Amino acid sequence: MNTRRAVGRWVLALSAFLVAAGWTPVSASLTPSWITEGNRVGAFYGHSVASAGDVNGDGYGDVIVGAYTHLNSSNSLGRAYVYYGSAGGLSTSPAWIAEAPAPNLGFGYSVAGAGDVNGDGYDDVVIGRYHNSLYQGQAWLYLGSPSGLGTSAAWTVLDTPGYGAIVASAGDVNGDGYGDVVVAGDPYGIWIYHGSASGLSPTPALTLNNRCVSVACAGDVNGDGYDDLIIGGTDSAEIHFGSATGLSPTLNWLTKVTYQEANYGISAAGAGDVNGDGFDDVLVGANLYDWNNLTDTGRAFLYYGSAGGPDIYFDWHFDGNLTGGQVANSVASAGDVNGDGFADIGVGASRYDYNTSSQGRAYVFFGSALGVALTPDWVAAGDQALAWFAGVVASAGDVNGDGGSDVIVGADQYQDPEQQEGRAYVYTTSLVDVPRGAVANGLAMAPPFPNPSSGVTDLSFTLPASGRVHLAIHDVTGRVVAVLVDGVQGAGPHGARWRSTSPRVPSGVYVARLEFAGRIETRRIVVIR
Repeated sequence: MNTRRAVGRWVLALSAFLVAAGWTPVSASLTPSWITEGNRVGAFYGHSVASAGDVNGDGYGDVIVGAYTHLNSSNSLGRAYVYYGSAGGLSTSPAWIAEAPAPNLGFGYSVAGAGDVNGDGYDDVVIGRYHNSLYQGQAWLYLGSPSGLGTSAAWTVLDTPGYGAIVASAGDVNGDGYGDVVVAGDPYGIWIYHGSASGLSPTPALTLNNRCVSVACAGDVNGDGYDDLIIGGTDSAEIHFGSATGLSPTLNWLTKVTYQEANYGISAAGAGDVNGDGFDDVLVGANLYDWNNLTDTGRAFLYYGSAGGPDIYFDWHFDGNLTGGQVANSVASAGDVNGDGFADIGVGASRYDYNTSSQGRAYVFFGSALGVALTPDWVAAGDQALAWFAGVVASAGDVNGDGGSDVIVGADQYQDPEQQEGRAYVYTTSLVDVPRGAVANGLAMAPPFPNPSSGVTDLSFTLPASGRVHLAIHDVTGRVVAVLVDGVQGAGPHGARWRSTSPRVPSGVYVARLEFAGRIETRRIVVIR
């Protein structure tokens, strides 16, 4: 057994012991800072929710919400809404609305941030329309700019029925500095489109004929500098590695769970780097998994990345403890919620009965150098029966610029008073980036300068003694984007410089994380293009 896996097993055993001894984790505030509704009967607002990235380049994260059965005055079905972040958080009034351009069914069934597909420094969004038989599927891309998203799609593809059931960022699978996009069909078909200076190509760079119920960017699970793709089926999950030419057409990692029709792969996502080892990790959900003689309790599985990719044996799992609770109908990276430099993970259980039927629960587990504990660090519950709260759980990015990633949750069957109008919730952190100066243990890290920065950021720190230092830059998902220092340095003052243009990173919030002798200091850096 390797050291990393031995540590993971030790964390699970310690967590189980603490729970048995009556320990309970400390939860963050359970009160959402932002709530919006569909305001139309049967809109299913919140069926899809996601971080939009930073579409207007102001340094604050934005969010996108889909309402795929919203009926407008021209009988076109479907809408998508984008809300811009600010120092005060999100406005409850959308800054941008897109509707189905014709009497099409299902516009907004899937929504996602696309990354920066044309390298202009502004994040873009992708929207899918889905129908399984009557109409062809379609996907649209809208480009960001200093004034926000464009009113007209810059790219659209019409394809077979089922196309557009899932849209997502693929990260940067070929390492060219442009965001790539994945569109998936139901039940088969996956299309990968590469970004470029002119945007997305209308022709896919790769088509896979896989069975697919979930697909997402896995991050860089093998540390080779290229993003990878994870695909969930109904009894399996697989990863295709990125490379200089794009994704491998053949799978590089495969796991299967056929236990009692567990629905393994119903959800799959990149987790970010939850244990700070430099490799991104992945999550897979099995919402019909049976645990402890209970039916359909659900289970979330976490696999740590490594130089060879993830092991086929999971490193962590979380079980529901309620019949029919269906934990892990949604899994996602939560970003870095508590600002410690480790990625955190989110898990949804939309059928969980708390005080009433199918009230739903959302969970967040914090990452650490020892991985993820068995018990959640934060739990939020829905407040209405059959609303399907936590049908989708995702990172919202940092919508208020406080240095911590925020969490967005969808409840697409909420009624208030319109039936099945739907709701979306955002839970923000309360982190504030206050210069700490020297700390009691003698380790000090000064505020970055300049901050915000458009290219070069200088970092300075003081060591109380000689020893090994690791200074890295992380994005809000916890992923390492640059390592500035990794070696032994003497006591006293030191400096390092981060060039955010080499390699180029998009506008947004980043975290400088300094590790020394088991102690950690972090500082927030805002990059503006």
